[in-house]
Amino acid sequence: MSGAADGWESVTSTTLFPGVVNSAVEYRSTAVGATIHRGLPALSLTVVLSLDEPIVAGRSPEHARGPHAYRNDVAVAGLHTTPAYIAQPRQQTGIQLSVHPRVSRALFGVPAAELTALTNEGADVPGRGVTQLRARLAAETVD
Repeated sequence: MSGAADGWESVTSTTLFPGVVNSAVEYRSTAVGATIHRGLPALSLTVVLSLDEPIVAGRSPEHARGPHAYRNDVAVAGLHTTPAYIAQPRQQTGIQLSVHPRVSRALFGVPAAELTALTNEGADVPGRGVTQLRARLAAETVD
């Protein structure tokens, strides 16, 4: 990974699967303090594969910090009109994909219109394939 700044490293690609994946960002943070990230609405679907601890998200900062927050190794953020709140731990590693809504049915088995929740159970939406991919990537991650 490259581009270290304030404890963040990332690699971005905008040439993967044109028309399907708008961008792919690999990220690693080791020095940022625990914070809440506000994910703003976007014109694409967001898929996050955590290679460390589960992704902890909520509909508000309080929800993201609370006992009923969404916790998944894979998260899919559908098309939404309000922010998603992600509790960011001090250390995190993963891959974030921006996916064009036109391919939602082919990739996830449902149209983009059905992915309206801020964060869906990642394993439920994309099925076993993305869960297996995440497991393989996590097993190959070298600290």
